[in-house]
Amino acid sequence: LKANAPARIINVGSFAARSQTINFDDLQYTQQYDRKKAYQQSKRANLLFTTELARRVAESDITVNCFNPGNVITHFGGWMRNLKIEARRWFSPAKYRAMNVVPVEQSGKDLAYLALESSLNNVSGQCFSGTSVDESLTALDDVVSAKRLWDISEDLLQYPYTN
Repeated sequence: LKANAPARIINVGSFAARSQTINFDDLQYTQQYDRKKAYQQSKRANLLFTTELARRVAESDITVNCFNPGNVITHFGGWMRNLKIEARRWFSPAKYRAMNVVPVEQSGKDLAYLALESSLNNVSGQCFSGTSVDESLTALDDVVSAKRLWDISEDLLQYPYTN
């Protein structure tokens, strides 16, 4: 990326990052697996990874941001998740509207905007929901946890990061 800079890295995040802290005592959920908590932790980890990588490449012409696509009806989560969303549309319109369901096409356009928009050339270490910085996710930026998670990841991979 450095050889072909300017470059952008966009990690996919989620509102789920708000719901979970990093469980450093059982990082891979091998002791008490919980699908929902594991997903939430993975999204928090994506956010922390974004934070730490942005810090590590700050002196380069590479930007690193996180993108929360929102509630997009895809095949992720299976047909039951989509059925629950559609049921809310018909039986609980207020809850459905509160979910801010985003069409797949719009989510793709938002991601393309983040990848290509020239006004974002120097924006790094941020979390976006759609095309706007999401302060509620960016506020989860925890430099100490980000560094700790990075160090543990390097140990697990046995592959140290070098500039």
